Amino acid sequence: MQITYGPLSPSEWERYKNFRLKALKEEPEAFGAAYDEELLFPKETWQQWITNMMFALEDGTIVGMIGAVPDASLPKVQLVSFYVLPTKRGQGIGAALIKNMINKFAREKQIVLNVVPTNIDLMPYYEKLGFKVIEQNNEGYLMQYQQGHK
Repeated sequence: MQITYGPLSPSEWERYKNFRLKALKEEPEAFGAAYDEELLFPKETWQQWITNMMFALEDGTIVGMIGAVPDASLPKVQLVSFYVLPTKRGQGIGAALIKNMINKFAREKQIVLNVVPTNIDLMPYYEKLGFKVIEQNNEGYLMQYQQGHK
């Protein structure tokens, strides 16, 4: 089984929707969203969101995803919707997704991500990938990628 990384086209929005909704239902604490709300989103919302996503595909099946939301007013992009199927964790898929986003944006933008209290145990993982806490607030921790990290 080979893992490939890349985007899906807006016409593949239903694949993305099904994967995200399944993830939301099985592990709601991994997201800052609610299954019942996203279930009602129109096709156009999913088609728009998919343009900011990168996927890990195993033989064409989605096994992981990560999104990037650029801030138009600042040279910054926020990583969001990071998720790897529980059966595929520990195989480097998540790290590869994050590294792909770093390679895509690091030259032009600061890369940040939020760590919510239910995901605090992921902070050492993000630190290994080059992120450092820059702010703590009621919603958790804001981490920023440190340029030049190897």
